[in-house]
Amino acid sequence: MRRIRLAAIQPNIPGPVSSFDCLSAGFNADAGEVIRGHVVPTLDITLALLERCADMGADLAVTCEDITGLSSFIVGGNTFFAKLVMQSESIARTKISALAANKRMRVAACFAIREDGANYNACLFFDTAGDVKGVYRKTHLPPNELWQFTPGESMDVFDLDIGRVSAAICYDMMFPEALAVLAHRGAEIVAHPTGGMGWYDDIGLATLRARANDTSAFLVTSKNYVHNGAGHSSVIDPQGLVRADAGFDENAVVIFDANLDQRKFQPVWFWQTRMTGEPDLRKRMASERRPDLYGALTEPVTPIPVADEARREFIRGQIRTGECKW
Repeated sequence: MRRIRLAAIQPNIPGPVSSFDCLSAGFNADAGEVIRGHVVPTLDITLALLERCADMGADLAVTCEDITGLSSFIVGGNTFFAKLVMQSESIARTKISALAANKRMRVAACFAIREDGANYNACLFFDTAGDVKGVYRKTHLPPNELWQFTPGESMDVFDLDIGRVSAAICYDMMFPEALAVLAHRGAEIVAHPTGGMGWYDDIGLATLRARANDTSAFLVTSKNYVHNGAGHSSVIDPQGLVRADAGFDENAVVIFDANLDQRKFQPVWFWQTRMTGEPDLRKRMASERRPDLYGALTEPVTPIPVADEARREFIRGQIRTGECKW
């Protein structure tokens, strides 16, 4: 029986002070200073909570989105942002790897990475030796992230020693097709680092419960406790039941002991089970899918254009003067 302890953190990750705010008149465009004065202190909040997860016996701990605090710089210059990504990625990889190895704990950590000249919003899976066993690159990007990030091109599932794991980062969760792919590929645990809580609070939690039930997987959500909606870092089981919830607590950790071998069954006496001979709902639903009817979901769409540099500068100006309220 595969019993594992799943953990999610709910940190208070503050926004940058004016000297580290690229939309402030007092911004100091020194990458080294931003790293030392903003990125490292922001990352340290997450590291302290991960230490708590380890002390509580977690087998897998999930962080929230953007643990190096770079989201504030998305509207900044492209070259400056790329420099921040490269430097912060190196620090995050080193520190998370060391913690995972020292505490013998697996970690799903979400931070910006740079590969082949492109920036990605990514979730990296570290094993108990501190090695990266899988990298998921966020596939569904909201318009502001498209300014600096490149979308990933695959919904990946990775094999860890505890089971099959995958990730859906923030906006990914709004697309049921993405989670359906993870279920089809056998994900048993879906890490959900996020900075938001769905479209709004109540429907956000309902969305998470529905996605967990639809995928028949454990959904581990980690979210900043205040930014962009409710807290509710949580562990939700394959039946869609919330088994642990951080509510609105600041710098909280939630833990749940999961049995990955406990499948979602209908009773052997249930008439559908008798007819099919298959009590496992995940297996039965997979066999009862109708892919021949779903072709419309893969038809080409006309993309909405991302703002060009002139439009971006106009928006930056609106934000600086307080005219833009988003």
